[in-house]
Amino acid sequence: MNSFGSPTFRSRPGSLRLRGGYTLIEMLVASASATVLIAGLGSSVYIVSRAFDDADGTVVQELDSSLVLEDMLADIQLAERFTVRSSNQVEFTVPDRDGDGADETISYTWSGTEGDPLLRVVNGSSPEAVVASVANLSFDFETRVTPGVEAPIVFVPKVIFESFEETKTSGDDDLVLVLDVPADTIADDLLIVAIAAEGDRRSTFSNAIPDWNLIVNESRNGDITLGVWWRVATDGEPASYSFKVGGEETGAYGWMMRFSGHDPADPISSTSVGSGRSATPIVPAAKVPTEQSMVLRLGAFEDNSFNQDQTEITNATTITMDGVSNASGGAAYSTQDEIGSTSTAEFGLTAKEDYVTATVVIKPAQETP
Repeated sequence: MNSFGSPTFRSRPGSLRLRGGYTLIEMLVASASATVLIAGLGSSVYIVSRAFDDADGTVVQELDSSLVLEDMLADIQLAERFTVRSSNQVEFTVPDRDGDGADETISYTWSGTEGDPLLRVVNGSSPEAVVASVANLSFDFETRVTPGVEAPIVFVPKVIFESFEETKTSGDDDLVLVLDVPADTIADDLLIVAIAAEGDRRSTFSNAIPDWNLIVNESRNGDITLGVWWRVATDGEPASYSFKVGGEETGAYGWMMRFSGHDPADPISSTSVGSGRSATPIVPAAKVPTEQSMVLRLGAFEDNSFNQDQTEITNATTITMDGVSNASGGAAYSTQDEIGSTSTAEFGLTAKEDYVTATVVIKPAQETP
């Protein structure tokens, strides 16, 4: 007992010491360690969960691609004829499926760009993305005739619009329009040039350029002229061609289009020309002697009363609609499956203008078994 009557505790050597708590420094160190541990565990859980997600996604994509391949093969096995065969696109017809008595047209298309979808189109409907993202795809084709089969599948070529280049100018004297040859042009491609020029340029267009075939040379009231030329490309095409337009302070818009899938020996089946004054210029009908022909609609218009890149021609794909203040032009195309005649068509302008229009029918390559 001490002098105050309280017991005194003494520890023996080797005995446990009793402790009432932690110092502030110890608490801070412990908290920091716990924070690092929890963060590490959280990162591990996140990484593992992502790994499972990615693995599941890959499996799902592989399963989806396998099902799409089965559907595609089922379609192709019923093909009666092919209209497009390329490394990134196949188009073919199969027997009637919807009871209307007409064959169905089916296509599968990939842009060739990694990550873009594989699209399926039936009878010209809106494209359906059957595979959302494609890394690599290439269609290869073999042709064979099976003994004893009287009607083998026939490949019917289809004319394809590939690309175009354009140029425009105004206010020049003795105008010469320089048009670039579209990129990737190869031998036997079909090149078609159209020029919409202010004034009457028929005499100049008659001798505008050598080695090109002039198929349209028409003027309306001396206000606007449409000239159209074609040639089949050869090896070593120049970078550009110069077309004489002439005149004083002349305005003109010209464009060069590139096509494939045509008959290289005789690509132009027919041409028809019309003219008038209207806000809805009429494009005349033309004869179509071969199925799967391309119908090219062209127009030249006084002034610039148009909507940019919109020909407004129904059931046709616009190539261009552009120009300068005193001359503009446009082009659109479609494919006609049947032999006969095209219908007429109408451009859409924002005001009445003098115009010259033309329909050019492009013949596809000859059928091959």
